[in-house]
Amino acid sequence: MTYDYHGPWNNLTGFNSPLSSRLSNPIFNPTLSMNWTVQYYRSRGLPLEKMAVGVTPVGRVFKLLNATLTYVGAPVDKSPQSLPATSTSWRADEPTLRYLHFLFYYIMCRVLESSQVTKTFDDEQKVPYAYIGNEWYGYDDPESVGFKVDWMLKQGVAGAMFWSLDLDDFTGKACNIGPYPVLKAWVSP
Repeated sequence: MTYDYHGPWNNLTGFNSPLSSRLSNPIFNPTLSMNWTVQYYRSRGLPLEKMAVGVTPVGRVFKLLNATLTYVGAPVDKSPQSLPATSTSWRADEPTLRYLHFLFYYIMCRVLESSQVTKTFDDEQKVPYAYIGNEWYGYDDPESVGFKVDWMLKQGVAGAMFWSLDLDDFTGKACNIGPYPVLKAWVSP
């Protein structure tokens, strides 16, 4: 399982499933990445050709403590009301989509439709993030998944486990690039 590295338990913004460790900032634990995890299991005797790497179209959403600090590692608001159900960047008719700060990919596509959102790609960890107001979103998209697939092929791992199909854009209507864009990036590099 190479996801759930960052979430509501953290005091700072971070990615759910980064490819590489964030070595440029010592506040980040270097063990929290896909590469580190795979190399660790390999060093403990698990052959790469028997390893299936877990992947997910789930991202994480954080409420920034200060809306002007939008970088990876920015401090987050951990108060109980940090993600109110009435957040303006989420559709009011989909109240269940804030489950444990999860960010389903088809919802991320809707967030990105806003003209107020700023999207950035983090070259160090090969993952995109976006922010709007005081909300910060770390997620995977077909581009970041492409980096991961290339890396997996070079490593020679056996394959991947995908959790879960219903969290991708299964209808193809939210992202307007066809159904299952994240999954397709995994199976069609």
